[in-house]
Amino acid sequence: MDEIRHIADGIHLISWRQFVGIAPFIRPVDKIFNVINAQISSPETNLFGHLVLYTGFICSVFLVFDIAKRILKGHTGYAFLAGLLFALHPLNVVNVYRLDLIAQQYATVFSLSLLRWSLIYDFQNRNASHFYVIAFCFINLSVLSKETSFAQLLCIPFCAYVIRDAIGDKCRFRYFLNVLYMVISIELLYMIIRHYYLQGYDLEYSTRYTIDLSPSNIFKNIYLYLGSLFYLGDTIDFMMKTHLNKIITGIFVSMIFLLMIIGGIYAVIRQKDIASIKIAMSFLLLAVAGAFPIVVISHISEHYDYSSSPYFCLLSVLLTCNIYTYVASKMTDKKRKLISSLSVTCIVLILIWMGYSVSDKLSYADRKSDKAKIYYRAINEWLDKKDSHETVCIRKPANFTTQSYNFFITPDDDLVARIKFLVESLREINLTLLIQEDSESCRYLLSKTPSDKTI
Repeated sequence: MDEIRHIADGIHLISWRQFVGIAPFIRPVDKIFNVINAQISSPETNLFGHLVLYTGFICSVFLVFDIAKRILKGHTGYAFLAGLLFALHPLNVVNVYRLDLIAQQYATVFSLSLLRWSLIYDFQNRNASHFYVIAFCFINLSVLSKETSFAQLLCIPFCAYVIRDAIGDKCRFRYFLNVLYMVISIELLYMIIRHYYLQGYDLEYSTRYTIDLSPSNIFKNIYLYLGSLFYLGDTIDFMMKTHLNKIITGIFVSMIFLLMIIGGIYAVIRQKDIASIKIAMSFLLLAVAGAFPIVVISHISEHYDYSSSPYFCLLSVLLTCNIYTYVASKMTDKKRKLISSLSVTCIVLILIWMGYSVSDKLSYADRKSDKAKIYYRAINEWLDKKDSHETVCIRKPANFTTQSYNFFITPDDDLVARIKFLVESLREINLTLLIQEDSESCRYLLSKTPSDKTI
């Protein structure tokens, strides 16, 4: 930054990277998949622009389901719940960024649950008429977001896989597949229409990916992986909207997470199943190393800089399922049903709580965005009236699409007042003001503020 001096820097809006406490770094595995994705498709918005990442997302969810089913001794229902929670977890589904899609996400969760139980009930009773109504609801939900569209393309065959043992009649299963093909066709048609609609927008992508495998960078990333697993104070602050002591909160949450890991490992070992032990240990080691391929699902949108912690979600789901299975094996059927009901209730309450917290944060961000548009217009109109000799460059921060606005000003007696106006405006809208270090404007400005050389 020899040639550029930061005169002012705005406060970054809340982001999921800050939410999980590992901003602004991206793990090497994510970068590798981004490089592959960039090679097979252009960075512009297109129909197959994220084929690798979506494929990884789909494979990851199926993998979670298969492994959970194996660990849970064939309990398909709980394995389905594990896969569903992993697929729809806010760290993995990008549409929680959109305030208007918060309600849609919960509608999707409800629809998926209803679909699964309805399918099992209907096919066991040889009556699948309700399935067509539910499939129609899926189509209506999906047209609002491409992320949800892909999630539902995934979850319908997922349900078919879950209930294949419950469907004894091959003819009934063919009916199910016909409806599945119909839904997929409509979803793909929607994606094609959306693709051509977006061609009318000029979207700028300037992110370029490089892979740094130097020892210092690898060591730094390992440190960040461990920090993302065990320092969760920011997460609690975000969810509770409080300003607790982050050290105390981080220690408390880390202890809970460690107890969950210990309890999950103990539950796996007590099952005395060698395959389950190997699977659990492998997940634990690979998650800490940050090298497990499931991390590709942290980039399921055009925004390549998401750096969530899906492996933390994976560990949480699988270890919780292990603990539940071990505890349930020691209970009677009545107590087991009670625990199941309480677990589902807790999950629903957590989702509602999370939705309320996120929507509150996003509504604040939307208000900031509206304010930014007003400042853009005002600054443009004001500066366009000035003579142009030198450049002041206003840039959006990293969490926005890279774009710069060049304004030309003349160094005169009014310069300091005008720069102050810009600085105060930019602080309100999360922008950064840059002035060429060797420019006459900058020297004039600094001569007016010799004490601290800042505005």
